[in-house]
Parts: sequence; structure tokens; C-alpha cells
Amino acid sequence: MLLLYQVFKDCFTGRDNKTYDFMHFIVVFGFIAFVGFELWEVWHSKSFNEEEYARALMWIYSGGGGGLLMKNWTEKTPTNNDG
Repeated sequence: MLLLYQVFKDCFTGRDNKTYDFMHFIVVFGFIAFVGFELWEVWHSKSFNEEEYARALMWIYSGGGGGLLMKNWTEKTPTNNDG
């Protein structure tokens, strides 16, 4: 259970690994929703176009990656003030 919590924390926090980042949630939720909608379409229409799926997934990742990159440029590097 501790390993699952650490993976969750690493995926959804910023540079300091303490504050949760809303953009990370948006990217992951967009990916899960996209996969869910595609599974729904395959279940009901029995058709699957790999090229359109890959192109749409590429746009989700490039948009999310661009947003995270811009946030990374503006985020301050954490400092260690322990002494």
C-alpha cells in the first residue's frame, strides 16, 4: 500500500514532491477518459481505427506535456533549508 501511495504522490506532485499539481490530474484524467470512451465505442460499434486513436492520443499527450513543460519553466527549484 505504501508503494502505491508513493507512485501516486510521484505522479501528481510538483518539483518539491509535496504540493499536488492540478495539471497532472488533468492529463491523467484526460487519458483515462479517452481510453474509456474508446472502449465504449469498440464495445458498441465493434470498430477501431488505430490511426485515429494514435493521433488523438498524441494530441492529449502533447497538450499535457506542453502544459507541464511551461509550468516546469515557471516553477521555482526547491531549496533545502535544514541547516
